[in-house]
Amino acid sequence: MNPVIFAYSKRSREKKDDKEEKKENQKKNTNQQNKKEENQKNNFQKNNSQKDAYKKDDCKECKKDRGTECKGCICTIIKNFKGKEVFIRTKSGDVLEGTVKELYENNCCITIVSPEMMSPYEPKEVTIISCKDIESLTYQLKEKGN
Repeated sequence: MNPVIFAYSKRSREKKDDKEEKKENQKKNTNQQNKKEENQKNNFQKNNSQKDAYKKDDCKECKKDRGTECKGCICTIIKNFKGKEVFIRTKSGDVLEGTVKELYENNCCITIVSPEMMSPYEPKEVTIISCKDIESLTYQLKEKGN
């Protein structure tokens, strides 16, 4: 057998083997990628179903609260402070300073506009909080002599 022909046929067999190996690797990679995509899809569906269940439960609570008047110490008193500047301490311990703009009795939310500060600069902010999350309300008394 001629050594040149033998070398050529050996190279062509190696190329075929390489091509077959590449195809197998591509199939493996494709299968792995398909499995990953399927797992991601399943996880996404699982997470969304949990979120949907949470939202449904949450909405049930909203429906219970809607139609009923907002009750409680802060909820009833804060109506009198519309347009006035107040300090509000939340149940989490935060202190909000601002003007009470609106009280939404159907869902017990209060809109508070915090003033703009120059140093350090902070822009005017709007905060919406449930009156059920307010622990206390403080305001400054104006003296009659001033």
